[in-house]
Amino acid sequence: MNKRIMCYGDSNTWGYIAGSECERYGDGIRWTSVLQKELGEGFTVLEEGYNGRTTVWYDPIELRPSGFETLIPCLESCSPLDIVTIMLGTNDTKSYFSGNAANIALAAATLVRTVMSCPYGPEYGTAPKVLLIAPPVIKDPDIKGMFDDESVAISKQFSAEFSKQAEETGCCYLDAALLCEPDPRDGVHITEESHLKLGRAVAEKIREML
Repeated sequence: MNKRIMCYGDSNTWGYIAGSECERYGDGIRWTSVLQKELGEGFTVLEEGYNGRTTVWYDPIELRPSGFETLIPCLESCSPLDIVTIMLGTNDTKSYFSGNAANIALAAATLVRTVMSCPYGPEYGTAPKVLLIAPPVIKDPDIKGMFDDESVAISKQFSAEFSKQAEETGCCYLDAALLCEPDPRDGVHITEESHLKLGRAVAEKIREML
């Protein structure tokens, strides 16, 4: 049976094109699609990107459920799973959440622990391995009413805080900020080139994990 990888994230996992009206990068461009191509035969990559997804906070403005609320249903529907990648936290920096990098990383760790304690691994009753990905930085955001200068400052602290939580939980870790650049069209969603770099880096990490 193919090794099954679920990629759990937000609009940067969905493939949102910066500055667009909810347009999506096509197959072969999204980092998850690059990941599938890089891993090749013997692997199935399951895309679970959802625009606006947070870690654990319900969004009262966009009326969106949190990543925690939808995680177990996604794990169950995609099972069995060998690895789950989690890249969330960007939407948690929205001004109306009043969060900080430390508590966003702690919230991401809650998702990691949930996966590590679920029974949806390669054999029922076992848990998948987890790759926690620190989200890319935000730069000069141009999405009014959502992201501001504080969002930028918080995102710059993700690398340090997420790496702490990866060590604490014992999961694998990758820093997307070292690979990805925000597209200047909105400062939040990553560039097409960044999708390519991230997909290749995640593929390399997954090979190490298996």
